[in-house]
Amino acid sequence: MENNQPIGCIICEGTTEAIEFKRKEITKSGFLVAEGVIQRANELNRNRRFYPLEELAKGIYSKRTQELVSTGNFKGEAGHPTDTSLTRQAKVDPTNEQVWYKKIWMEGDLVKAHFCGTNNELGRSFNEDLKCGQLPSFSLRAVGALMNENGRNTVRNMQIITYDRVYWPSHSGAYTSHVITTESALGESSAIKQYTISENDYFYAKASEINKLSEAGNAVDLDEEIVTPLTQKEMNNFIVSESANIRSVIDTFSVLYETMELDPTVNIVTMKNIYGDTIKLSLESAVKKEILHAINDLF
Repeated sequence: MENNQPIGCIICEGTTEAIEFKRKEITKSGFLVAEGVIQRANELNRNRRFYPLEELAKGIYSKRTQELVSTGNFKGEAGHPTDTSLTRQAKVDPTNEQVWYKKIWMEGDLVKAHFCGTNNELGRSFNEDLKCGQLPSFSLRAVGALMNENGRNTVRNMQIITYDRVYWPSHSGAYTSHVITTESALGESSAIKQYTISENDYFYAKASEINKLSEAGNAVDLDEEIVTPLTQKEMNNFIVSESANIRSVIDTFSVLYETMELDPTVNIVTMKNIYGDTIKLSLESAVKKEILHAINDLF
């Protein structure tokens, strides 16, 4: 396979601009847990992409997503990463994480979630925004294939990376709806309902107006999206960066490889060097698992 041959796409719905926050005085009253819609299936979004319900449900209820949620490790960043490499897009940067997803589920066509701020400065800013009555919005980050189906840019074979916080979501209703509980710094949740922010009707109405303007050919100020072709070269870079076995051979023996292929079982990497020699190396189980999670459906 040629290095520049596309094998899928890195998809980030929403803004490419980093979200900036000023430091705020943080109270000791605890973290708020909120509920909201983070995506909608079966509709053409503002980026003119269509996510079928079965594709979203498969991603939301996948073993990976639910394991990360149940262990407290499904986090979203403050804005999508601007670095479009697979190595960066497939990871959540702990230094930039802002939202912690406590629960994610499907309700009809809606992807809904319970979430709160992470235990860092960005997360505390998120918490203060909720206290002020702001409605944070969210945007999918994923790896998948874009297919033309019935004239629509349809997303298939998707692997969800996370949902980042953005200012202008591509799904018009992907906003916080209400705050449900207060959570202490130790993670203990109280049963006291705090207050309800307005529901999403306003945003759906506004989105409808914006979409009508856009379809009529009027200028609409939408944030730029990220859709980056994922090539074999990008895949190779990802494998080299993540596998200690492969990096060790390359560094120790100064291997200058011309081609690199991953076998269908995602167990063995075959490299051919500039002299025509073939080298076969095993991938570590952790790297194999990460690759399967991020890009298995693209092969």
